Amino acid sequence: ILSPKSHLGFVDSYGSYRDLLASYRVQYDAVMQIQRELSQLLTDEDEKERRIDLLTYQINEISAANLKEGEEETLLERREYLSHFEAVLEHTGKAYQALYGDEDSASAYDQISDGVHHLERVANLDEKLSGYYQTLHAVLADVEDVTHELKSYLENVDFQPNELDRIEERLQLISNLNRKYGGSIREVLVYLDNANAELFKIEDSDAERKKLQTKLAEEERKLSALAGELSEQRKETAIRLQTAIMQELSDLDMQKMRFSVSVEPMEEEGKPHFTKNGCDRVEFLISANPGEALKPLAKIASGGEMSRIMLAIKSVLADSDPVETLIFDEIDTGVSGRAAQKIAEKICVLAKNHQILCITHLAQIASMADVHFYIEKTSDDTNTRTTVTPLGEQERKQELARIIGGVMITDLTLQAAQEMLDMASSIKERR
Repeated sequence: ILSPKSHLGFVDSYGSYRDLLASYRVQYDAVMQIQRELSQLLTDEDEKERRIDLLTYQINEISAANLKEGEEETLLERREYLSHFEAVLEHTGKAYQALYGDEDSASAYDQISDGVHHLERVANLDEKLSGYYQTLHAVLADVEDVTHELKSYLENVDFQPNELDRIEERLQLISNLNRKYGGSIREVLVYLDNANAELFKIEDSDAERKKLQTKLAEEERKLSALAGELSEQRKETAIRLQTAIMQELSDLDMQKMRFSVSVEPMEEEGKPHFTKNGCDRVEFLISANPGEALKPLAKIASGGEMSRIMLAIKSVLADSDPVETLIFDEIDTGVSGRAAQKIAEKICVLAKNHQILCITHLAQIASMADVHFYIEKTSDDTNTRTTVTPLGEQERKQELARIIGGVMITDLTLQAAQEMLDMASSIKERR
């Protein structure tokens, strides 16, 4: 309450224009985004030229490489093959030789062919032999197919001198580009697209700047209109709020105090200063005595007054206040009788939606509590202790009687204490 920064929030929570405030904030974010984009375009010209040079170099370097997705994996497989090319030729040739042979040696094909020829002569004499013949005949066909494939493979081996060196150079180029612009060819190509887009945006910045400036002016007009509407709503709400708080202060025996909610425009160099919450400066002002000028709350109110002012504000804002726990200390300073009873009843109303911790020396206020603690400080030569003791029903009555009557507790003070507790219970039930 002492910080003017929080006063705007009190007014907004009391008002009924949440949708308007939400619309303003959406519009404010839109204006801020355009301003950021415009500021980025209006960077130092030297910096812009440096950025153009860098982007141009990067685009040319990546484009010259003519990268293709999946290329690196293909090259790695080809390099592995070429690295073992001699072994491939040697063993493939031997495999062909073993299967088909030559004029000087018997090949696997010839021997299997002989076996098929011999079994063919007797296959019709025994079902088992017929089965062997069929199996071996199929094997011979497979061997013949593989032999032809091996011969074709050997005749069409794709190998060029220095191909391995060229592959190594290409892989090194890809590795360098990956290291500089991304972890893979895909990421390098994405970087290239982004660099082209940024370069186009910079080179086309004059047209883009004019476009953004036009858009900014249009969006700022919308923002200004919403801010003006918001200011009017706040001024109306401020009048209602200060009237309600003045009524609460009167109930709290502070009839001479004037309370005002100031709503003033925030400006910079003669222009409205827009913030996330609008362009209004809100502050609570009070005058403690008749004839005195209104001044900021923090400069006028004493501790007891501040507690009662807070109680008045919180009573008015009870339904919209998000604070869960309120602490009142010295709220009973300088009051008694009817005013004390009013304070007690207002705290009781607040306690429906908040946890209230209240330190008091007035029986009217203490009697309204739901739970009591007795706080006592004791000292000896070496230590000082504070003891907090929860009180039962009889102890509550005893302490209330002590507050009413002082040191001596009589039957009359005990009876008065019980009446206070009964009356408080009745008031809370009605509330």
